[in-house]
Amino acid sequence: MKKTLLVAAMLLAPNLAYSADLSVQAVPASSDGITCDIGPNYAGAVPAAALAVGFTHCAANYDFSNSFYATRSNWLDCAGAANPQWWDLSFGRGAVAPCSRYNIIHDPAFGTNVLQSIYQPSDWPKELSTELDTTNSASPTPGSNPGFFFPTQFYVEVAEYVTADTQNNAYAGTSCGSSPALFGGVWAWAAPETVETDFMEFYPGESTCTNGGNTYDHNGGGALFPANVNAQPGQLVFSSGYDPTIPHTYGILQMANGTTYTRCNYVDNVGLGSDCVSDTFGAGAISSKSWLKITIGPEDTNPGAKPSVNEDLRVQRITVWECTDLQGGHC
Repeated sequence: MKKTLLVAAMLLAPNLAYSADLSVQAVPASSDGITCDIGPNYAGAVPAAALAVGFTHCAANYDFSNSFYATRSNWLDCAGAANPQWWDLSFGRGAVAPCSRYNIIHDPAFGTNVLQSIYQPSDWPKELSTELDTTNSASPTPGSNPGFFFPTQFYVEVAEYVTADTQNNAYAGTSCGSSPALFGGVWAWAAPETVETDFMEFYPGESTCTNGGNTYDHNGGGALFPANVNAQPGQLVFSSGYDPTIPHTYGILQMANGTTYTRCNYVDNVGLGSDCVSDTFGAGAISSKSWLKITIGPEDTNPGAKPSVNEDLRVQRITVWECTDLQGGHC
């Protein structure tokens, strides 16, 4: 705990350039990779941002390029998995999307197999979005419901993108933060404190959305990035020629000192903004457990929310790093 907070404080010092490329600072793994609690061994090294704060335990490596995931019945509940890693659930009390919306395909952009999640115009308005969760309930009680839960302090890397057709043609006249809005990508929710961690959000036809790098404490009244758009993937990287329709790796570092939560965002191992951002959360956040979600769709039944084309999300990998002294818990 003390070591983690000391290193975190060093990272947050004003005189440190936190936007430096971190890809050369990693510690190499063994020839067999790094063993993870869930999923195959991680083939790379511990990411530098995770290593710097002691998040060196691989809690999960949902590597959809691995041959294990090629057979959906190995891991997906609606495909008949005896021991699921992911469950097909309803988004926002809409209908559950058909299992056929989730497939493992070879993706030419990544050059590997990926998870493809598709939302079709015919799904609207009955299904508001596709949604896969690492637990079997949309509102679980961690410890009571089957599934896989993580702390609210973690480092998560997500390799994903949306297709150009999705980004450019899904809706006409979409505006940031209003309906219709394409909410696509990997994110996390936590209970009993309602902490929402958004990794990246894609908005069709838009290049200046400020969403996509936020953490919200809905219960405790605090929020990371309440106004700091310069450190969000949805703002900074767009302004520098960033293209969400090609593969990127999004990194999210989240840590706490008491009830003060700090978050740092990365795209392709480069820190965004001039610094990390902190805010005060409710006391329940530290004891909450997170679970992962993968969604894509309009999440709305308002007029105009129906997409004109298939919305197509491609996810190659989701890797979760935690502290080593309390596996599955909190630093």
